[in-house]
Amino acid sequence: MPTRENLRQQMRLNWLLKHLQHPQFWRFECHAVAKGTAFGLLAAFIPLPGQTLFSALLAYVGRANVAIAIGLTWITNPLTFVPINYGIYKVGQWLTRDISAYHPFTEFDWQKANFAQLLNHLGQWLSSLGKPFLIGSVAVAISSAIMGYLLVQALWHVAKWWRRIKQTRRQRNA
Repeated sequence: MPTRENLRQQMRLNWLLKHLQHPQFWRFECHAVAKGTAFGLLAAFIPLPGQTLFSALLAYVGRANVAIAIGLTWITNPLTFVPINYGIYKVGQWLTRDISAYHPFTEFDWQKANFAQLLNHLGQWLSSLGKPFLIGSVAVAISSAIMGYLLVQALWHVAKWWRRIKQTRRQRNA
């Protein structure tokens, strides 16, 4: 987790640091962590470039724990990208009742292609995924954000309850 001190040492982040001084952004308390979890998971499953920045902006606007939000966007990384997005596609297929076959990349001559042709080919491939992928990504992002928020709230209250029980037992035994 990045701390305020670590960020302060990074000269290139000084312009951002003055906006992130509010204690709510760094406090490790129930509501800030739960909102940071929700924003991080929401950004992680929306297929946008700059997911980390998007989650940080959501955390800034929502006064959530920024470190948690940023950390959770890294769930989708180069190692997990393919299985997560395949799962999102399958959720979208299930939600839309679309039983059409998944269309993998067709043959593409990488040697003779320019950037415009590559973008065109990528666009054709994405459009073949179409509605199931987009609906699946929105559904997974929203549902994981809600479940993450509720899970953090529940675990936090269970931990608080457990600490109270242990404290009363210690007082009884003393």
